[in-house]
Amino acid sequence: MRDTTQKKYKDQTVTASFLVVSLVTLLLLSINGYLGYSAFVKLKKIIPADSSQKSNVIIGPIKAEIVNACGIEGLGDRLTDTLRVNKIDVIQSGNYYQFNVDNTLIIDRSGNSEKAKKVADVLGIPEDQIITQLNPALFLDVTVLTGKDYSNYKYSKEKL
Repeated sequence: MRDTTQKKYKDQTVTASFLVVSLVTLLLLSINGYLGYSAFVKLKKIIPADSSQKSNVIIGPIKAEIVNACGIEGLGDRLTDTLRVNKIDVIQSGNYYQFNVDNTLIIDRSGNSEKAKKVADVLGIPEDQIITQLNPALFLDVTVLTGKDYSNYKYSKEKL
């Protein structure tokens, strides 16, 4: 008789252990499913399903630098004012190592070409003068390398 009681007790212990392990597993799978679904919903809101919508989105402020490559004194200050009026944050301004650049270039530094296009549009610079040179170490989106064509900028026509 003793053997059957111990066997029953052992069977009950195994069954109880199995139930506990099953419930813990079910709980962990439920939590994992909830977290996965939450992340999916948040990502769906951030990243639109249609890729054509993504290309027209400017996320966050535009951070720019102005590099004077034509040698016109005060040009950086005038460009800074123009860009800031158009809600583009000019982080720094300075001179290029030479002053013989003919055409202004808008250099996309962050990979968000829409930000570079916005700066080009504000200044009236054609999109074919936008190039991409990614450099995350600069902590900015766009570099404006001013050229001798500065008199063609939108702001110069409005102010002169």
